[in-house]
Amino acid sequence: MEEIHSRAHNFDLRLEHQGVLVSWGVPKGLPLDGERSHLAIRVKDHPVDSVRLLGGEAAARRWGTPAARVWDSGTFETQKWSEHEIQVVLHGGVVEATYVLVHVDGDHWLVQRLAS
Repeated sequence: MEEIHSRAHNFDLRLEHQGVLVSWGVPKGLPLDGERSHLAIRVKDHPVDSVRLLGGEAAARRWGTPAARVWDSGTFETQKWSEHEIQVVLHGGVVEATYVLVHVDGDHWLVQRLAS
């Protein structure tokens, strides 16, 4: 997950699936408790090879985007992946939890942390 500072603070969630990084912009970041859901907006997929280029000034120069920093990284286990719902267990340095992304409409999804 990248933290991006531009006109609006934003986080990008990227999960590898079928050879690409499937991506969402999550303006408020991942919810750290199960009490709320946060908006996640589906954005353009990225090549898996780009994962080593993400974050920092080099990425900003390459893509003409604001500087970003990697907020968390790690692995994940897929529990469910359909066009309407994705459930994963994240194993990161910051976040170690199960999350569900639920498709709402168009590019809009909701992301929620599930109880442990």
